[in-house]
Amino acid sequence: MVTGAEASVVRMSRLVRANVIALIDLADDPAAMLHQLLTDFTENIAEADQAVAQTVSSLRLLEDDLREARADEAEWGEKARTALDKARSLRERGQVAEADRCDELARVALRRQARFERAATILHEQVAQQAQLGDQLRLGLDRLRMKRDVLLRNADELAGRSRPAGVTQEPRART
Repeated sequence: MVTGAEASVVRMSRLVRANVIALIDLADDPAAMLHQLLTDFTENIAEADQAVAQTVSSLRLLEDDLREARADEAEWGEKARTALDKARSLRERGQVAEADRCDELARVALRRQARFERAATILHEQVAQQAQLGDQLRLGLDRLRMKRDVLLRNADELAGRSRPAGVTQEPRART
């Protein structure tokens, strides 16, 4: 399944690969073609910029979730240690029933700790994937901006390649 961000990268790469000079050479109105290309570049840059922002926002949320899962994992691990220590202390005083109850609490805490550990592992993988996607999107956006800048710098030259301005050749009449 292609996400909006990935679709933007695909569109950007297609536009970047476009042979601008060949398009202009084939155009009836090179100035209009240049204007349209610049408009398309600008729109795609805006879409890519938005995709990067959404990706970064999603990355920050995932990082927050990861920090929370790790904190919960540590908290439940500490609760398990505390329950085990309490159980050991109770056993030393001969309070076996209470010690067994604390052992059960420790088992519950360890299961919850394991659940948060699995969640943290999954979130860590998602953070890495999201960060990689963000890097790819930023790279594509930078390339798209560079291509548009080159097009802007060379716009006059490209427009003049196809049709010299104001020059028309009429066949001469023979006398």
